[in-house]
Amino acid sequence: MEEATESRQVVLLDQGEVRKTKRSLFGFSLPKIPFFGESDEEQDEEYKQIEGEIEDIQALSNGRYQFAAKDAGTWQTTEGSWLILKNGQKFKIKRGAVGSYMLVVNGRAIRVKRVN
Repeated sequence: MEEATESRQVVLLDQGEVRKTKRSLFGFSLPKIPFFGESDEEQDEEYKQIEGEIEDIQALSNGRYQFAAKDAGTWQTTEGSWLILKNGQKFKIKRGAVGSYMLVVNGRAIRVKRVN
């Protein structure tokens, strides 16, 4: 075991590192693997949403936006909206139906997708 650890064939992670990794992968479709939890239900329950502050916002065409979420990647709105996004705004991104995601800012929601 010691040899495998030194040669990086086996890597040990604590729960904090696993949670950080799960947050950073939120929004991507990933296979169910035991590394992330004991069961499918456990994997699905832990990250149904993330919260944070909008960073590095860019206006795109047709009233859409692209923004960064610290430790959770880059996202784009998928439809135009009257909702105005600003750097520093608090947000939630929730899992929606059929693999979609909803950005919620000030009680208003718009569909988003993870792009990076």
